Amino acid sequence: MAVSSGIHHITAITGKPQDNLDFYEGFLGQKLVKQTINFDDPSAYHFYFADATGSPGTVLTFFYWENVPAGTSGSGEVSSIAYEIPEGSVDFWKERAYEFNVSFIEKTNHLDEPILSLTDPDGLTIELVPVEETAPVTVWKEGDVLPQHALRGFRGVMLSVINPQSMLPVLNESLGYEITEQDDTFVRFSAMGERGTLVDIKEVPNARSARQGVGSVHHVAFRAVDAAAQQEIRNQLIEAGLEPTPVIDRHYFQSVYAMTPGGVLFEVATDGPGFTFDEEMDEFGETLQVPGEFLHRKEEIEQMLPSITLPRNRS
Repeated sequence: MAVSSGIHHITAITGKPQDNLDFYEGFLGQKLVKQTINFDDPSAYHFYFADATGSPGTVLTFFYWENVPAGTSGSGEVSSIAYEIPEGSVDFWKERAYEFNVSFIEKTNHLDEPILSLTDPDGLTIELVPVEETAPVTVWKEGDVLPQHALRGFRGVMLSVINPQSMLPVLNESLGYEITEQDDTFVRFSAMGERGTLVDIKEVPNARSARQGVGSVHHVAFRAVDAAAQQEIRNQLIEAGLEPTPVIDRHYFQSVYAMTPGGVLFEVATDGPGFTFDEEMDEFGETLQVPGEFLHRKEEIEQMLPSITLPRNRS
């Protein structure tokens, strides 16, 4: 049985590309490692924020869809995204949130773990969780966040579903996650990996279905070490009763998508070939990258997209 070692990337929706850049690169200090287009909608930006090298388990991406209404909460959604930060870094992030006028609250989760909960410009919940031993990442030292306090990749996600047990065949039998904590309304699934290993699920039995839109997570992608492992996981998804897509070329990785019984879209993505596919690492994020099938339209596409300024390039 092939298993996933954790989250590969998470993709959400923004309606404000410049505000999105200012929050994730300017405030959170995650490097924009790729600015490209949505391969299914070339009129829209697709931003990728990550550590300095774009390591799997650090990558948060955004589709820019200006005219999409705001999403609404409910069942069948990713209700929050959690990053790890080094223990002792909470005060740094609180002060930084005040400086950048970012809303936050301090709280604990179902397991009494401390959390600094932030709200991004589109209303998406981003949680910073202090941990004693953080996952290894390549911190972007040229960013505006002190390296000793920088984000250390994903901790995991929180899903809201009507029936958490409906997710067991997908997470356990198809992806290899194990239940490590649970109570009457909450289940924690854990993977054996270095980062992005947690999927928390809360039961919302009476909630209406969530409506995806600006400020919503579009999908969660899980790691497959290579194409062979991806194909095996795809077969396991079929055995669990899902209907995964064929393998789709996303240039930086190969992807398979499947809608889960809980109503959350999952992806299985290969670790490679990675973000050096079309530009050198020291040039990551500086210019718009257009895949080969759209190169003949690059000038037209650039004119359709709103102008942006990378926070790193401001004086």
